[in-house]
Amino acid sequence: MALGKHRSVGEFLPIIKYDARVGYFLLCDRVRDSDDVWRTEQTNIEREDFRAAFDLENVQVGWIDFPSGSAPDTKLVAVGEDWGDPPSKKHKLGVRLIIKMDDTIDGSVRELMSTSVGLWAGIDKLHDAYVAGLKDHPDDVPVVVITDCIKTETSQGTSFQAVFAIEEWVPRPSDLPLAGIAPAGADKKKPARDNMNDEIPF
Repeated sequence: MALGKHRSVGEFLPIIKYDARVGYFLLCDRVRDSDDVWRTEQTNIEREDFRAAFDLENVQVGWIDFPSGSAPDTKLVAVGEDWGDPPSKKHKLGVRLIIKMDDTIDGSVRELMSTSVGLWAGIDKLHDAYVAGLKDHPDDVPVVVITDCIKTETSQGTSFQAVFAIEEWVPRPSDLPLAGIAPAGADKKKPARDNMNDEIPF
């Protein structure tokens, strides 16, 4: 009998980060080294190679805090809903969505959660293009690529804004459920992420 892959309690979706300092996405995977210790392995994706299906139907916005050594603390709502006041001074306005990497990368389904202003702006424009295309593609999801990366100077230093474009529309993959996938931080009993989000400006 094929039972399928076992999913341990507290196991998270693998994540993908956007590093606004350089304008690149990084795949983040938990691997066990030769000393039987778990660590996070990061793989950089060249901009011209980035390609993924974005679940923009279930994109969320709101308040996100990335506490050291634990899962993100979130207060998220659907686009168009009121996200209210931040739960704390540590929470920043951010965006969260699920994307499925192209098979040329690794085909995985990953969580993208970020408080980067540059990424917010890029996804905001992408969402406008998504809404405009829904009339002709009501049951599909967009496959997204990066067409440019705009360098800007802020009070906190150099930042890069990814410019996204919809390359094509495809039927919704079975591992992107219509109801979406709950954030990792939604269950406060889940274990820590072992500082997986350190040192990258979200």
